[in-house]
Amino acid sequence: MKLASLVQKSRSFRRFDETKEIPVKKVEAWIKTLRFLPSARNLQPLRYVVIRSAEPRERLFPLLGWAGYLKGKGTPKEGERPSLYVVIGYDSRLTQNPAMDIGIAAQTLLLLAVSDGYGGCMIGSFDPARVREVVGMEEWFGVGLVVALGKPKEKVVIVPVERGIEYYRDEKGTHYVPKRSVEEIWIKTI
Repeated sequence: MKLASLVQKSRSFRRFDETKEIPVKKVEAWIKTLRFLPSARNLQPLRYVVIRSAEPRERLFPLLGWAGYLKGKGTPKEGERPSLYVVIGYDSRLTQNPAMDIGIAAQTLLLLAVSDGYGGCMIGSFDPARVREVVGMEEWFGVGLVVALGKPKEKVVIVPVERGIEYYRDEKGTHYVPKRSVEEIWIKTI
């Protein structure tokens, strides 16, 4: 699949088929690929914790803020939760500003997942200290982002921005995501 197609297919999925696990070998391949990503100043501060087991997944789940625009209706129900999480952390002894690296890693991870028939959602709403506690890491481990991954169980549709940028669901549960037009985002070429 071409990269442009992967980008268009990669959405923020928040409903998963919890019975479909992601094979360990797939996850290993994804993490091994992340090692090759560019890094600001080539510091390579990112560290990853994969959460596959049920008990830590259950402990992590209530710490995450899901789909703020959906006002409490964006949180997946039992049976629709992610198969696994990847906590993208960083070594705070190397940097205090890993945002660029985290963004590159998260987007790449989601594209790798989509290329293999899975999907995910970047989650930035959480208490870093509590997440660090769940994953059993020391103070040096800065928690940057949590990526929820699994087999998508929802339909996500891109629509033009007409009544605002807030995503929404219809009565059938279809998730709509407004996107700005090319004319609005492409200011000029000089």
